[in-house]
Amino acid sequence: MKKYKHIGKDFVPPDILGKVTGKARFAEDFKADGMVFARMYTSPIAHGKVVKIDTSAIDSMEGLVGVLTADDVPIVEAPNAAILTNNPVYIGDPILAVAATDEKIAEEAISKIKVDIMPLPFAVDPLDSLIEGGPDAREEGNVFSRSREGSGFRTIKWTQQQVDEFRAGKEPAGESINDWNYGDLEKSFEDAELILEEPFVTTGYAHMSMEPRTAMAYWENGTCYVYGSAQSQSFWLPGLARLLGVETKDVVLISENTGGGFGSKIGAYPIAALPG
Repeated sequence: MKKYKHIGKDFVPPDILGKVTGKARFAEDFKADGMVFARMYTSPIAHGKVVKIDTSAIDSMEGLVGVLTADDVPIVEAPNAAILTNNPVYIGDPILAVAATDEKIAEEAISKIKVDIMPLPFAVDPLDSLIEGGPDAREEGNVFSRSREGSGFRTIKWTQQQVDEFRAGKEPAGESINDWNYGDLEKSFEDAELILEEPFVTTGYAHMSMEPRTAMAYWENGTCYVYGSAQSQSFWLPGLARLLGVETKDVVLISENTGGGFGSKIGAYPIAALPG
């Protein structure tokens, strides 16, 4: 009988002991001497343009270290999100951040900042955006697509016939950027005993991780050390470097344990670069 190394054997995951004893360290557990705390002001509307930011009420606030706006961070090409933005495209899009000696001061500072945002058209239902004259979710267009002409934002509007067909349950075919074939499709349909056509629509699902997104960072000898909650070290570095405006060799990511991700933490998220 063949002897297996793992099959049929008891196995203790290497991270289980630390988790059940509370000794496992997650991103929020890392601290440093002299650390300051950041809090963000996020967009209260679905789409808009920042017209004015008034921080005069916190200019002399004790414990305030500084204020960061979109003008202070590297520009990131859409559809990738920047650390902060003057053009929010969803409720909760980060607009500015403050740093303070403790979390309460940072939260108080955020509550006193006044931000004037000019509302822009937005779409909650994608179909509304596809109808002629309907609002676009972004100023660049309503669709980000990859085509033979290249990738980018485009504005696509359906004809009334396409809208009516969709509402009747017929899904329109999208444009394929790759052409390939295998076998005789028409003959396969002719020989089929049953041809079933049934459209279906799925809703969007959010990643509900038990551990929220958080990060700590510090600079040492020209290198930024980031402690974050990540699902992949290698996938993170290019995006993290892009957000920080540095080369990948100048970033070190430390992620000992991740409290859930489900795909939402495979790549670097803007909040992780904020403390850097």
